[in-house]
Amino acid sequence: ERNEIDLVIYYSQVFNAMALKYWIEYFRSLKGTCAGTLYWKFNDPLADCPDQWMYPSQMSSIDMYHRTKMTYYYTRRAYEDILAAFIEDLKGNLSVYLINETMQPVSGTLSVSRRSFDGSILASRKTMAEAPADCAVQTLILGEEILACEDCFQEYLKVEWTTDRGIFENRYFFADLNEIHRLKLPAGKVKAAVKAEGKKWTVRFEAETYLRNLTIRIPDEKAEFEDNQFDMEPGSRRAVNVELDT
Repeated sequence: ERNEIDLVIYYSQVFNAMALKYWIEYFRSLKGTCAGTLYWKFNDPLADCPDQWMYPSQMSSIDMYHRTKMTYYYTRRAYEDILAAFIEDLKGNLSVYLINETMQPVSGTLSVSRRSFDGSILASRKTMAEAPADCAVQTLILGEEILACEDCFQEYLKVEWTTDRGIFENRYFFADLNEIHRLKLPAGKVKAAVKAEGKKWTVRFEAETYLRNLTIRIPDEKAEFEDNQFDMEPGSRRAVNVELDT
């Protein structure tokens, strides 16, 4: 069980990670007008606060022990060469953008769904979609059939772009960022298995419920994680490679 301090630490990381992800993806969607962004405070252990100088910075991506924080993984995913993202315009419209930083076109099946945290698919849309080389393209403007959310704390959107280069997914939460702690999430249940070959491990997960920010930790060990602090839908499976630094 988490105490109040644990929750403050956790949600301070959630707010910073989600905010940076939002803006990185937004500016990448403007490719051709904006060449992208870099963010501040990758490893600054102190926050800029004139009243309380000495406390760990919420904004840094690694802590004072060089351990990666949630923002590290959120921003790394947001900077991937190929990306499917939900982007809001100045009029409040929500669209799916496909972003391709490679020099080859990428095409595949694009699926957008409105889901409940209990695993139900409430509405969905599927189409073929292509992102030409080195561009960002507005692929879908989402309509009422997808956006008709009845409970912003129980429902969310998911996009999956299945291509021969891999499956690229992303999520959009109807709840405002400052209310993300009110999501009606089930108690997390997951099956995990580890295959270890020396310092190289493969950890396989099977989600039994929706998992929000699944976090892999290895007590008393330093490790490099292929990915971490990610979401999974009920019934989904995922393997993560881990290399111990000992």
